[in-house]
Amino acid sequence: MSGMETMHVAMDLLIRAQPEQVFAALTTGIALWWGPPYLYGTGVRNIVLEPKVGGRLYESWHIEPDDKIGALHGTVVVIQPPSRLVMQGCFGMIDHAAQGTVSFKLSRQDGGTLLHFSHNAFGELTEQTRTRYADGWRDLLDRLKALLEKHAVQGVQHDPALEDNL
Repeated sequence: MSGMETMHVAMDLLIRAQPEQVFAALTTGIALWWGPPYLYGTGVRNIVLEPKVGGRLYESWHIEPDDKIGALHGTVVVIQPPSRLVMQGCFGMIDHAAQGTVSFKLSRQDGGTLLHFSHNAFGELTEQTRTRYADGWRDLLDRLKALLEKHAVQGVQHDPALEDNL
């Protein structure tokens, strides 16, 4: 690949849950809906989002709770519960020179929450990468919706304690 390319993925999703529940699922409940095949490593034990400015979104590959072995996907740059979460990082494009910004904006709607999602990136990107990310984000957000509306857990963790917080 020669030169830099860009990618823009955006979508809106209506979720029948309150913004506070959606925000909790996006942050402390991320391991309930984020899982294979959207992980960088094999044998991933957990995916963690630390809900604070400077907090990390990372995979843990160790059996014991450990953040020393794994992969960093992004860093929280804006957090405003329950309406906004913005992260910057590679988001799985670890083997390429690529960086991006992922944004979740939540607004209260009749019957639930409107989630506006965007992922903007630049770097060594191909058309195949852009298509794969658009399809992958759609699937992940559908998993988030299924978790909140149907209690369908499709992530790397099946921890009832996490579900109680949603």
